[in-house]
Amino acid sequence: MKRHSIGIIILLFLLSISIISGCISSQNTMKRGTLTVGVCAQYPPTIYEENGNLAGFDFDLMNEIAKRMNLNTDFKIYNSKSELFDALEKNEVDCIGSRTVNYERRKFVDFTRVYYYDSVRVAVPESSPVTLLKELKGKNLGVIEGSVSSELVESYLTNIGCKCLYYDTPENLTNAVENGEVDAVIGHEMYLEHISTKCNVQKRYLDEKLSVSYWAIPINKNNPNLRNSINDILLEMENDGTLDELKLKWYGKY
Repeated sequence: MKRHSIGIIILLFLLSISIISGCISSQNTMKRGTLTVGVCAQYPPTIYEENGNLAGFDFDLMNEIAKRMNLNTDFKIYNSKSELFDALEKNEVDCIGSRTVNYERRKFVDFTRVYYYDSVRVAVPESSPVTLLKELKGKNLGVIEGSVSSELVESYLTNIGCKCLYYDTPENLTNAVENGEVDAVIGHEMYLEHISTKCNVQKRYLDEKLSVSYWAIPINKNNPNLRNSINDILLEMENDGTLDELKLKWYGKY
């Protein structure tokens, strides 16, 4: 009985520490008057650098969220997704820019409500004779290394016989399309639209959607108050049409 009581006391103690920690983290954000956002500025049109300045969907979204919280924004740029999540766990940032929600990430971070859905597909130039995924045999398929798309390549396309060319950034993949290094590209529709526009190449999608991704803002697990505040604002932006305006501006669709 005593052991049971001690166990309950310890559990309540740990829970109280977690709650207090979350309150302190949120209060620190408000006290600073600044929402610190970690980004990896290599993913146009979501977030990227242009002439030395940040631009993209995330940039506009996080600025709007901070504005509605009466906060300034401080964007910290990191070189990789792993650095981003490390910074979040170490409380170097309050949150990080849009990321796909998955089971593994949920083990370490919280996510806000989902505010965007996007599909992973394979695209080819309009002039390509390829019309089906199975016809990619012997063709060069471009994919961003370490992305959701690269995982799907192993699940769906390894048996087709295409040659997968991996690129470390969307920019390098875009350059590969411009230089004719790849016959097809696999990626989220938002990136495929961007590549098509930037390279001035009319595209065509093959077959069905391979996967659907859910996008949200990752927040430290010890900061539930901030998560709840951002959730309220995201719902507000959804209801007043601001979210749709940003999606249309940067992704060309809702």
